[in-house]
Amino acid sequence: MLVALEEARSLLLGGGEGRSPAWCAVLGRVIAAGCAQLRRQGEHGASARVLCDTIGHSMMPQRWRAALFVQCVKDLDRAGQQERACRLCEAAHTSHLDANGHLSSSSVASILESSGGGSSTEALQLGAVQLMAVRRVLKKLAVPPRRWKKPALPSLAAPREVHLRGDEVLDGGDAGRRLGWRAADGSIARGVEEYVRLHYLSGAGGTPWSKGVHLENALFLSLFALLMWDALFAPLPGAFGSSSSDAPDDLLSGCGSFASRRADIVGALLKRIESAAPDEQLDGTVPQDTPVASPRAHLSLSARLAAAHAAHYGEECIGLDWSRLDLPLLQWTATALGGRVVAAICRALADDYGGFSHGAPDLLLLADRPSAAARFVEVKGPNDRLSDSQVAWCDVLARAGADVEVAYVERCV
Repeated sequence: MLVALEEARSLLLGGGEGRSPAWCAVLGRVIAAGCAQLRRQGEHGASARVLCDTIGHSMMPQRWRAALFVQCVKDLDRAGQQERACRLCEAAHTSHLDANGHLSSSSVASILESSGGGSSTEALQLGAVQLMAVRRVLKKLAVPPRRWKKPALPSLAAPREVHLRGDEVLDGGDAGRRLGWRAADGSIARGVEEYVRLHYLSGAGGTPWSKGVHLENALFLSLFALLMWDALFAPLPGAFGSSSSDAPDDLLSGCGSFASRRADIVGALLKRIESAAPDEQLDGTVPQDTPVASPRAHLSLSARLAAAHAAHYGEECIGLDWSRLDLPLLQWTATALGGRVVAAICRALADDYGGFSHGAPDLLLLADRPSAAARFVEVKGPNDRLSDSQVAWCDVLARAGADVEVAYVERCV
């Protein structure tokens, strides 16, 4: 991997302008993977040097430049170059306070003092999750004596925290292979997430949860695809690279261009989602009067999902795996969460699909009536902590009024 990294770096610094975007994207992947290998070896300084040469180069696609910028900031911090990392964070934070939200490539280059040639004049724009990650680093670094004035950073909605203690089961004693965690009924849960799921389904916490789902990101992505289908496949000039594309090219740009180019239709769809009619059916079954026509303004979220499923079943679309899609679960989830939370999920993915396509909470708990409750639970085992995308999702969901908590599982002494 490190040999491939050096070859990719040589190609980058040696020129080669005019290459195809696909070729440049491959180059970005190789550099990102090589730097990840350097970090695994503890060589954060070496990774930072490669990234410093890469970020401002004219060959590097915007999407990769933004991702590598965030990683460069973190590597500089870990390598003991906190002043440079802090200045980069300040530049990114300040630029995104402006209307256009663009970070000047010249200002980045002057801070990095890159040795590479081919400097790009294209401004750098970070996605929502990337900007939040940079601001988290800035909050950590902008402290006395490095900075005497604290930066004015947007506050993040903090999820509720719970701390659980459990018995970790090992094969052969303390030095043995980890088997899982012992649940309340004496069974062994294979993994900390399953342990927490069984903990809640046992009635702990007072809410009679009837279903606990290992959420993953597929559920959010499926909701977005079905409810925002008209925006995804809006007939805009040059939106799709080919007739076989399963998503518009700008969806993964990470800088809000997808939503901004379709502001009217995205806004209308989000408004319909947020003001959707209530659905009385919360037992996980498909309503008997599921429509097959296009969703209308007065339909419930459950009916909208059924209509989109009937109209587009089998069509290629990003985020949808028709063979695994559980429509009743989607309907139950959307109805339990309500229009405001579902709209917030769709808005986040429309603004920054690449950033929010991972990091969703680990578990979703659902209850039947009369409580009709839903709760997101992010599970953290011993010595684990929230990633940037997980913090971003917790912020989005909590701001929308969802019940969100982080469950920290600790070993019993």
